Amino acid sequence: MPARSVAALIPVNSLGEVLLMQRDEKPGLTFPGHWNLVGGGVEPGETVEEALVRETREEIGIGLASYQPYKRFQWRDYEVSVFYSRLDQPLETLILGEGQALSFFTCEEARKLKLVPVTVDILAAFFASPEYLALR
Repeated sequence: MPARSVAALIPVNSLGEVLLMQRDEKPGLTFPGHWNLVGGGVEPGETVEEALVRETREEIGIGLASYQPYKRFQWRDYEVSVFYSRLDQPLETLILGEGQALSFFTCEEARKLKLVPVTVDILAAFFASPEYLALR
């Protein structure tokens, strides 16, 4: 069975904090109430980059003009293509389109959150990466 493709974004502000979204508590939703990256599934006929831009607009209300590829992660039957970008927009100017909350977190704060399991692995790798250090 082919992996389901997902595009995910790690937005980082000038303080080195990452933006995460808290998932809804809807019945049937996997990992309700957990914190996760911005992003979602790639639709048929869509590239991962197109999905990234679409999901960013849908979830936090911004047109993503600039982003960089980070890594691909395999998790269960998902292939998660992770990108990162600088996001110096104030939190209050973002529009929460999905989930129940948005917030910026330091590396230490993010590690203490109830995160979607694959997000634990992604953030651990990213916080230790040269890409993250270059953004700080």
